[in-house]
Amino acid sequence: MVILLHRDDYYNNDERPGEADLIVAKNRSGPAGTHSVAAALHQSPFRLMASAA
Repeated sequence: MVILLHRDDYYNNDERPGEADLIVAKNRSGPAGTHSVAAALHQSPFRLMASAA
């Protein structure tokens, strides 16, 4: 499994502050895709955000 972490606010402070994307790039036994998470960077955890689906 390959998971990439992307934070828009690292590059542009106005874009999605406090959010990050976990991108599942490769997954042998499951689907690939992107999941948005809430990033509490002062504490280090990431929490799942409510999904639209």
